Amino acid sequence: MVDELSIEETVDPQRVNVVVGDRFSKVMPASECMMHMKLVDQRFDFEVSPFGMVQLFKDDRPFGTKVTTSEIGLMFDEELECYYFYDEV
Repeated sequence: MVDELSIEETVDPQRVNVVVGDRFSKVMPASECMMHMKLVDQRFDFEVSPFGMVQLFKDDRPFGTKVTTSEIGLMFDEELECYYFYDEV
């Protein structure tokens, strides 16, 4: 019989849960949008709006137009009802 793991044992220290309206920082993935904007592999700050769009920031100023959460590599956790990503350490 397999023992159940406690929450502490299953938490991934590199996972970052995203709170709508708060500012986070991550390395931009190689999505089509990020390649077009020439932002791949660069670290940018971002905020997710209540409507699921993302505003990037450079030097504390809005950068470019809003993009979707998937274009910057955010995933959605249906159980916790929040976006998340894995930070590169």
